[in-house]
Amino acid sequence: MLYTATVTQKGQVTIPATIRKMLGVKPYGKVAFKKLDHLIVLTPATHFLTLKGSIKTKASYTDDTADKAMLEAVKKEYEKTG
Repeated sequence: MLYTATVTQKGQVTIPATIRKMLGVKPYGKVAFKKLDHLIVLTPATHFLTLKGSIKTKASYTDDTADKAMLEAVKKEYEKTG
């Protein structure tokens, strides 16, 4: 079945109730958009912590190492704006 929605001036659309129910998206829930070839796929957004390990890299980070790197990046960004 095809569902349509109107785009507002602000670029917003209302996801049809049937689609929200199929996805399990509740009020104030988040959704993610992914481009696959010529299609845009809408899925419920996944909390970023559940993505841990999903990206393959040669670098190895422990939680402590990642926390320190994040704090350092935030500190540098804060110093730029201060």
